[in-house]
Amino acid sequence: MPAKSPQPKRRAWGSVPNLPWRRPYGHRVASSDFVTSVSVRQVSGREVVTPQSSPRKRPRLVRIPSLQDHVAALQQWIADGMKPLVSSCFGPSVVAFDPTSTKVAMWQTVLVTIVLYDALMVPLLVCFEQLHHGMCTFNGVLRLMDVADVAFVVDVYVQLFTGYFHNGDLVVRPASTRRRYIRSRQFPLDILALLPLAWLPIDGSTLCGALRANKLLRLRRLPQYTIAFDKVFARYFKFCKIVKVVGALCVFCHVMGCLYVLFGIADDDNKWKLEAHVAHEPLATQYVAAVSWVLGIVSHVAEGVIPRTVWQTLFMYTVQLGGFLLFVYICGTLFMISKCDANNREQFDAKLNQLRYVLSFHRVPTEIQDQAIEFLEVQCTFHPRGESQDRSNMQLLCPSISKEVKYTLLKDTVTAVPFFKSCSAAFIRAIIDVMETRSLPTNFFVCRTGDHGEDMYFVQSGVLAVLIDNVKVRELRKGGFFGELSLFTNQVRTADVATATFCILHRLSRVHITRVLNAYPEAEGPILESVEKISEELESKMPKGGEMARRGSLQYSDTALRNSTSNMRSAKLLLSPMADGRMIGSGIDRKTISVIAGALRSSTQAEPLWTRALLAKPLDRRKRLRCVWILAVMMVTIYNMFTVPLVCAFELMGYSMSVLLLNTVADIVLWMDMYGKLNLSYVMEAEHILESKECALHYLRTDFAYDLACIFPWWVFHPPSHESLRFVRLFRVLNFLAEFEEVSTFVRINSRHRIAVLGMGLLLSYHIAGCLAHTYTRDAGFADMEFGWLPPKSIELKPIVNAITGDVDAYKYSNGTVIPPTSPDVNRFLLLQYARAVQYGAVCITNLGRTYEPVTFAEYSLAFSLMLIGMLLVSLIIDEVQKRVTASAVEQMEFLSTRSRILHFLKRQKAPAELHRRVLAYLDFSWSAHRGADINGLVSELPNTMQRDIYGYICGPILEMIARLDHVSDVYEPLITTFLDHVKIQLYGQDEMIYRVGDIGDAMYMLLQGNVATYVEAYSQLRELNQGDLFGLASLNFSVEYTAHTDNATARSACVVAIISRKTVALLNQIYPRFADGVKKRSQRMGRQATMHAKAMADKKAVVPQAINPDSNA
Repeated sequence: MPAKSPQPKRRAWGSVPNLPWRRPYGHRVASSDFVTSVSVRQVSGREVVTPQSSPRKRPRLVRIPSLQDHVAALQQWIADGMKPLVSSCFGPSVVAFDPTSTKVAMWQTVLVTIVLYDALMVPLLVCFEQLHHGMCTFNGVLRLMDVADVAFVVDVYVQLFTGYFHNGDLVVRPASTRRRYIRSRQFPLDILALLPLAWLPIDGSTLCGALRANKLLRLRRLPQYTIAFDKVFARYFKFCKIVKVVGALCVFCHVMGCLYVLFGIADDDNKWKLEAHVAHEPLATQYVAAVSWVLGIVSHVAEGVIPRTVWQTLFMYTVQLGGFLLFVYICGTLFMISKCDANNREQFDAKLNQLRYVLSFHRVPTEIQDQAIEFLEVQCTFHPRGESQDRSNMQLLCPSISKEVKYTLLKDTVTAVPFFKSCSAAFIRAIIDVMETRSLPTNFFVCRTGDHGEDMYFVQSGVLAVLIDNVKVRELRKGGFFGELSLFTNQVRTADVATATFCILHRLSRVHITRVLNAYPEAEGPILESVEKISEELESKMPKGGEMARRGSLQYSDTALRNSTSNMRSAKLLLSPMADGRMIGSGIDRKTISVIAGALRSSTQAEPLWTRALLAKPLDRRKRLRCVWILAVMMVTIYNMFTVPLVCAFELMGYSMSVLLLNTVADIVLWMDMYGKLNLSYVMEAEHILESKECALHYLRTDFAYDLACIFPWWVFHPPSHESLRFVRLFRVLNFLAEFEEVSTFVRINSRHRIAVLGMGLLLSYHIAGCLAHTYTRDAGFADMEFGWLPPKSIELKPIVNAITGDVDAYKYSNGTVIPPTSPDVNRFLLLQYARAVQYGAVCITNLGRTYEPVTFAEYSLAFSLMLIGMLLVSLIIDEVQKRVTASAVEQMEFLSTRSRILHFLKRQKAPAELHRRVLAYLDFSWSAHRGADINGLVSELPNTMQRDIYGYICGPILEMIARLDHVSDVYEPLITTFLDHVKIQLYGQDEMIYRVGDIGDAMYMLLQGNVATYVEAYSQLRELNQGDLFGLASLNFSVEYTAHTDNATARSACVVAIISRKTVALLNQIYPRFADGVKKRSQRMGRQATMHAKAMADKKAVVPQAINPDSNA
């Protein structure tokens, strides 16, 4: 048995360590006289020689320790001394905690609650002692503060073993983390905050708060804890920001309210202090009174009395300044939330407005405009399915993470391909890395029958239809693929595949797979064997083989064929006979059809009974009826928001038959809305679902429970509470914004409309706040004071209720006078009470005057709540208004900003005034024609097919001229496609030179709008061009390498010109060799005809007899 190696003896706690100056350190120098080593170090020019053991005793040099050495040694001694204690208590720690881990963030989130608790309790105990003696008798509060210190004892251990970053590297060695924490300034402050000063032998009957003030040292860590709180609740971004805003406001009011109490109680000489009537009130009333005063000053609801002393004045300024900063902080936070929600929605809306204006300016048909707008809306950055959003998100990550995300999303789809199932993960990852992503609009043909395909496609989102002989035989959805055999065989496409919705596809080409197979040659054999096996299987399915057998390969393109109910719809098509009696799916073997038919029959037989209550055909949410439906529901929501608080708060309102009838109608509308949503279509992964059962299940999984809780008649369990239990109807207001946004898809809603709706919401907030304030009157009654917080008795009417029927027989004034229920005074008193309540609500919400002074705890609490909500609401309104105002003119602001930068540049370069005028003229025309946008940049974000449609309508005249060229029909399609893919649109201001004599002829021009004239010199051979005319034909001369223009072209007015570069003309010449000559001849012929027509019109105008003035002497 091998002998154990001797273990180092562990030093006991408290023993003196080897101090630094007792260890040999420095550089060692070998000696020739049997001296083992010497240590040389010089400090302050002094050296001390001490003996060192050696065969020949020789002196050695050591330095005298300095003060820094003593401090470092003491810190090292503490660290070495705590190490065995920590190990014995918590066990050995191999690796320190990761400071970026979620567990550390959760631990710090717990600590922030304790820190805030201490920060609230210490000022309360210190400041309220003079008003409410016996604060230190609250043993529960004090014990909780002391027990909470245990968490910070544990936090010391956590800090000892929490890693840190040094020069970008994460350090997780426990020795390094302990040394760093102990040597930092945080360690002594943490220890000082843990000292139990309250246990000192001091009379703590009045000093319990002051003796715990050392806990406030932990407030220095509040920013760090706040970051951890944001990290833990990162998924709830709005929640984090709102909690921080409300928390900051409440903490500020709490601290300032506690300090306000230190000034004492008001007297006849100084009314600025706390009201005298709260001196003998309970602690809760005193506290709420002080905090309400601070919030009133912050929100400007309460003006306050003028302070009398310097300290009072400084405190007042502090409260006002803090209130202003808090208001700015709230507005900034809400603005940040709205910006994150909008996600550049304003810029995107501006782009849509510019595109819509530009296309209208060029008279592009409305149908094409709608398609372009729809495509951009689906692909925009705020849409979760937008490719641009995915692309921008991936660009924020490092390449390795981006590839890993893409691999995780697509690996299951790729491995579902039959001949990729047996491939390694590295091979699958390589395939996914080389894929190309494409976003396609609706009704776009991905491939056509007879095409020679070399590409395979994977469906990320959207729905594609597979068409054979213009009949849809099946659909492809997320996770599907098609064209897999085209990667390895030279077969032609046997079906058309078109997009039924907006789709995002991943393309894998033959070039890509060849490149990957070259890197992984071991995978080539199994893949080719699998391809050959599949091909033979498909050929053997039909006796004749051939094309119809190859159509069966489509069954491999959807792995969810047997599991998706959407494919059952395709199965119905496969099993349904056509007019001539043959089956649509005749290209698929009978075995597959029988399997699909069995699945379809089993799914049909398993339909639950509740589906019979659904409509046979679901309601299409895109119909105009949906808009009317939503508007009706929104009106019911507004009605409930107004009526329910009014009936609950005001006894004089009663519950008349008209109110009962209106409530019944409103409930019927809401129940019909629920049934309608059970049968309402929805959009999932860009697919519009129109199946009754699927629509009902979708609603049951999403909003059904919430809607039912808001609509259910809860008063059936307690009929006397019918009025108050209708309050649950108000929670439907949370759906109001979503319903309003859905209405905006049917009706164009601009910023003015949105601000009007926001104003209506503000009025409803006045109404609800006033009703809440008046509800307190039912319990507290009316007051004797005319201007008190409660309504005065002069506007009180007490109902006299019949003990038998429960009806109101009469009303009684405060002086005992009785009036019947039909008296006009009843409505007059109701109006007075309502006006007073709404006025108070408006004051609390938006500071429109001075509020009534509360007296009791309930009054203070309600006033504080309304002022807090009002401050947040005002900040929200300011944010919404500025957002809507700026959103209505984003493109104008951007244009004006660009205009200012250009003019500033010209001014800085000292450009002449004439150049300033020309620039201003061009910019003004650019704004009037294209809203300051570049049409080429706007259209470039659309698919190629849409771009060609748009440019085809804009450049219609030249396309007509190309169509008239000789023998062009055979190559017309590729010719036009090349032309439309390379044409550019350019604006020119009035009197601008488009080109001059001698300029390089690098482009051909076509006039779209405006007036352009060409001439040689001194306006000789002047030719006025018409819309659709070509000029700059020198670029059509390919006999020389470079050519120059032989005439001048000037814009007689602001104009729009299409530009075709010489390189594009060369490409067109390759497709159609006579293009340049044909265009030149036809353009010259059209020019001669236009010249002759203009000359004839001038001659005709010259021979027209002038009318004779009968009053003349001629």
